[in-house]
Amino acid sequence: MILIPIFIFMGNSIWDLSDHVTGLPAHAVFTWESLLQTIFMVQSWGLPTTVSWNLAAWSISCEWLVYLTFPIFVSILGLFRKYTFVLVSLILVIVVADAALIIWSYKAHGLSIFGVIRVVCGFSVGVLTYLIYENLKGKKSAQKEHSILFWITGFLVVFSIQKYPFSLPLTIIFFAYFVLSISLKRLPPGFINASQLVYCGQVSYSLYLSHSSVLCLLIVFIKPQSFADADVWVRVSYIFSYLVVTAISSILLHRWVEVPFQKLLRAGNLRTSMSAA
Repeated sequence: MILIPIFIFMGNSIWDLSDHVTGLPAHAVFTWESLLQTIFMVQSWGLPTTVSWNLAAWSISCEWLVYLTFPIFVSILGLFRKYTFVLVSLILVIVVADAALIIWSYKAHGLSIFGVIRVVCGFSVGVLTYLIYENLKGKKSAQKEHSILFWITGFLVVFSIQKYPFSLPLTIIFFAYFVLSISLKRLPPGFINASQLVYCGQVSYSLYLSHSSVLCLLIVFIKPQSFADADVWVRVSYIFSYLVVTAISSILLHRWVEVPFQKLLRAGNLRTSMSAA
């Protein structure tokens, strides 16, 4: 019974979002065609409709696309090994700029290729992070490389606040920088420890389920155009509120729903094992 209000909350928020994002009534968005796209996980491959049925699953569709196209990306980059860093950097700049233009204009047709943008952006940042990591091996100081990454990240933060925040490329780039810093042990002592990382991993699935619903509700109450015209501190408070509400809802969802159901599943598996023995 505890899942029913959660499904109603997520369903209503996504249903309301369809009108704000696409400009179409909900019945024109939640169609049989879009249902099939969602079932086969191709809704983020550049097809016409993506904001329907299971909104949060668009990222899973992106991952599915990555698994299928990764060998092709690697084969192409293998032909230009001497210029891999320059080539991937150029691709990343083009993709981030494209993402910014799409979200700033906030047109429905732009959302249909957002999954492809995520795939290319994530792959490019991954390759760059790996190349930087390999280049820093054995070096006692990485001040130059970290300064470059810091200023790129800072520029994107300021840039995103000026208009509707293109959080996708920004999040991927910032996360890559964060992982790189951890792997090279360049973070200040006590900044983050293993137990904190383990807890983040434990609540990650609840975070995945709740963040889109929180964003949906915020978009319903604060339309993107009014956000773009608002004062800079209003935009900062909006982003901060989104992060805080998402964090709180993720923790509560994990504690009140995910953990109890994990215990029920374990108890059921234990009873099944004992009866089989």
